[in-house]
Amino acid sequence: MYILVSAPVIGSPQPDGWAQVVTNAQQNVVCAFSVSGVNAQDFGHEVATQLLSATPNSSLELHQFMEHLVSKATAQGCSLQLAAILLLNDKSVLIALNGKILLKRSHKLGQILNANDELQIVEGRYIRNDVYLLSTRETQSFQDQLHQAFLHQPDAESFTTQFMPTVQSLENSALVAISYVDLIERGDEIKKHTPKTSLAHTVKKFFFQQRDVYIRQSNTKHLSRIVIPLLLVVIGVSAIGFFWRGKQRTETMAAQAVIQPAEQKVEEIKKIINDNPIEARKETEDLLNQLDAAKVELKNQPTAQKLVQNEFNTVHDFYQSISGVQQIETLPKFFDLLLAQSGFLASKMDLSDHNLFFLDTGSKKVISLDIDTKQNLLLPTGTFAELKDFTVVGKVMYLLGGGLSKFDLTSTQPAVAARAVEDENKDAVSLRSYTKYIYALNPTKRNIFRYTLQDKDVLSSPSALIRPDQNIDYANVQSFAIDGDIWLGMKNGEIKRLVTGKAQTFQINGLKENLSSAPLLYTNENLDNLYILEPSKNRLLVISKKGDFLKEIKSDTLGTATAVVADEKTHRAFVLSGSLVFEIGL
Repeated sequence: MYILVSAPVIGSPQPDGWAQVVTNAQQNVVCAFSVSGVNAQDFGHEVATQLLSATPNSSLELHQFMEHLVSKATAQGCSLQLAAILLLNDKSVLIALNGKILLKRSHKLGQILNANDELQIVEGRYIRNDVYLLSTRETQSFQDQLHQAFLHQPDAESFTTQFMPTVQSLENSALVAISYVDLIERGDEIKKHTPKTSLAHTVKKFFFQQRDVYIRQSNTKHLSRIVIPLLLVVIGVSAIGFFWRGKQRTETMAAQAVIQPAEQKVEEIKKIINDNPIEARKETEDLLNQLDAAKVELKNQPTAQKLVQNEFNTVHDFYQSISGVQQIETLPKFFDLLLAQSGFLASKMDLSDHNLFFLDTGSKKVISLDIDTKQNLLLPTGTFAELKDFTVVGKVMYLLGGGLSKFDLTSTQPAVAARAVEDENKDAVSLRSYTKYIYALNPTKRNIFRYTLQDKDVLSSPSALIRPDQNIDYANVQSFAIDGDIWLGMKNGEIKRLVTGKAQTFQINGLKENLSSAPLLYTNENLDNLYILEPSKNRLLVISKKGDFLKEIKSDTLGTATAVVADEKTHRAFVLSGSLVFEIGL
């Protein structure tokens, strides 16, 4: 039979705030709760008393019990935060109000409940060695630190030892209640949680047992035989304790000599992270290496090594928060284009004025999608023998295929010819735009040709943009983007930037794993950054136009992506994969 054993971390009480963790007499209910209000302490003690004697036998009874407490709190002008677990035979019942419950199973962490102002209850099966973390809403300000401590600390004692100083350092911790809950078999708690008999207790027991003998025998010789060895034991124990305490002080001082400079360094790094993220990451990596080296030097001082390890974990968590690397198992789906048009499989995408546009080169159809309302429309662009790419300028879409065509997005009339088939656009494969210019990439002609928009959206004759002496291998250009400069993504992973017609290699600073395969690029004159999709490595990179690495989002979903666009005003990017459009928060 399994029972619950709790290790609590609670804040300091205040006149209007009180927190506690209570385990009922049957050890099958644990509740971490806090009460705020004028009568917080009195009502808190009343809640604790009722929890101690609680004996719910079902999910319904637990819910009714907690509803009763909430109603009573409201009647007394108090607010209640709680997170609780009930063990019933082969299942656990979890309930929360303004609280959170996490489950750690086989070194994996999952959030079971995150309730706000309404009681939420769930139930499920438990297995041996499950560990739960119950917490009130007041832990929200240090949730990341709490999650990391729960995930990485191996037992309740380590968790509470690490986390108690955090809670005590809060200006007001009165509503903080946290419980590290072990699920163990009855009987095991004696072995796991009962303190071993101390040497002092053994000495005391020995003394009184021998004293009884002395009283019964009334023999002074016996007294000397007892007292002298006992005094020697006491002196020995005192000497050992004195030595141990001195050793602990020495090790703590050795650890502090490492920890204090590390803490100061982290504060310095925090001041430069916004202006110089590359340098901040490098300095944090150096600090982690220094802490690693310190752990090796302290290998014969276990207490000092443990304290330095805790600091290492804290710095490592900080590094994770500034590293820019984000792993997303499955990207959130934004829209399925099959809902707009059966059989539609897009390979091209663009963004203009809160509208996404998609091209299916196989069916030669274009769909528009409003990103705010998700209203979609199959555009009446007309019939094309081939349709390779498109670009949008204001309210006009320009289409590449059989020459250049244009389509008025405010009209229902089909596209009309803008330029007939000519050498400059006949073998062009991609189309982009910048202000009043349209650009066509033509690998066969080994150049990018520029058309100028004239009155009434008429296109001028094309002009070659890149000088022949730039020696660009156009057959290996995978993608290109325009923001005044021209950006080329090469199949070998290289990115070239053409400034006033001169090609320059673009160097990315601070990226751990360099580009090595064909990248898909996106930027324009309204964006601060360059967005690089590398499907072969399942990642999207956000790079400043100076070349500084800002963010890397990794997801298996990106392995089949064919296009990316970004909206920096709403801090999100959209990725296209066949008929599916995925959204990524930036």
